[in-house]
Amino acid sequence: MTKKNKNKQRKQPKQKKKRGQQRQSVGNMKFDEKLAKAVCSNLNAFCPEANGAKLYDDNSQPSNTFQARGIFTMSTDTNGVGAFCITSQPQYCFSSATVVANVTTAWAAQTPNAFYNTFSSVADTYRVVSWGFRLKTSMPWTTAQGNMIVAQSNATNPINTVGQNVTSLSQGVASDYTTVRDASVEVMGKPLGMSSTSYSGFTSMPAWSTYYIYINGAPTGATTVIGTLELVVNYEWVAVSTSGFNQMSSPAAPSVPEVMTTRGNVAATRPLMDKFVDTMTSDMTWMDAVARNLGRAYNVGSVLSNFIPQARGPKMALAGATSAYRMLTNG
Repeated sequence: MTKKNKNKQRKQPKQKKKRGQQRQSVGNMKFDEKLAKAVCSNLNAFCPEANGAKLYDDNSQPSNTFQARGIFTMSTDTNGVGAFCITSQPQYCFSSATVVANVTTAWAAQTPNAFYNTFSSVADTYRVVSWGFRLKTSMPWTTAQGNMIVAQSNATNPINTVGQNVTSLSQGVASDYTTVRDASVEVMGKPLGMSSTSYSGFTSMPAWSTYYIYINGAPTGATTVIGTLELVVNYEWVAVSTSGFNQMSSPAAPSVPEVMTTRGNVAATRPLMDKFVDTMTSDMTWMDAVARNLGRAYNVGSVLSNFIPQARGPKMALAGATSAYRMLTNG
């Protein structure tokens, strides 16, 4: 056999991609973009997609959406301690406690969110789609002192719960802490099982975690403003039967089990609190977790990696995270 014939044998014919296959690939890619956006909208309250989102469960009732936002001030007493509670319940939103010898003895009446009176007059029932809060110190870096503990608890009304030690990390089902100087953190509200998707009235606590914030070791001798708590809650609600708001209701979101399962996976594996640097960095961290969970659970990592090459690694590089941010917020 001549050299020329051998070369001919080695050459493999090029296979052309069918147009149908290309369209299918693009179609799957687009679907996965929507899937990732849906997970973020049902999980991260600060995600741009979360405002106006509905739960992708098997509920079929038309509903409305509303995003509630609030800012609350955290101040310590003359002993340099303080205790605060935050929930997703619009009526029992924020509260502070009296602390004696580092132990809570009484909780003040909860402060409802500013929208509560209007919201409760038109809504019959509601459910939480996602919620979370950010803690930010307002003290000068050179004078800030003390520790801040965030404790996760069951769906409890703080008025019925006293005796928490504000210096202990064992006062919740999960706890984490930071120094007041570095207190710029983000906390995700975590659902407590399938009942978190049920509609409830305004006198009951939704099946989402309650959070306590304890501060100790702050300056003594006078009350001190430590910082602020920024709250965001995304509600899906049904109007009272006599309200004209029923005419404004829109159809329920489609049932997508992949969204609800991945939502639960990410919520269960995320740390109690994340360091908050800026909005874009925060969104990148969330998208990293969502992309990796989608890749593991539903074998779409190869598709997502066309956008985010680092999606299956333990940490996103800046380029990959930026691609994810653009994909999930701008579509």
